[in-house]
Amino acid sequence: MGFMICIITGFVICIAASGRGIPGVVYFGIFLAVVGIYPAFPGNVTWIANNLGGGYKRAAGMAIHIGLGNLAGAMSSNFYRSEDSPKYILGHALEIGFSCAGLIGVLILRFTYRRINKEREARGTGDLTAEQMTKMGDRSPAFRYTL
Repeated sequence: MGFMICIITGFVICIAASGRGIPGVVYFGIFLAVVGIYPAFPGNVTWIANNLGGGYKRAAGMAIHIGLGNLAGAMSSNFYRSEDSPKYILGHALEIGFSCAGLIGVLILRFTYRRINKEREARGTGDLTAEQMTKMGDRSPAFRYTL
């Protein structure tokens, strides 16, 4: 969440300072956004790996996430159009929008995972064997989501 907030703050600074003759502030906004972008992606991949049970499901989930992340790079190259120069408001605003959507998604997942963990803790594992719970993957009553 902290990295997403860093990204949003950086692009908000870019929009606020664009076209005001203070390029140093725009550069600061870009650097701040990059400080959030680069650690956020591997952190999200790790979070997915920890919260998907079973080898096949984990591999597919990580592949989908990495594939969509790379597709986002291709999309964002079209957000910054030459006709929007020098302010690039559209590009910055789209980056803010996607980052806000990601932040909302993270918040929803955290609250949902916390609720599921509490429910599983209260129910216990019942009379399931370790082998049965392993086959259930992340649906096992012993599986806990990483927050």
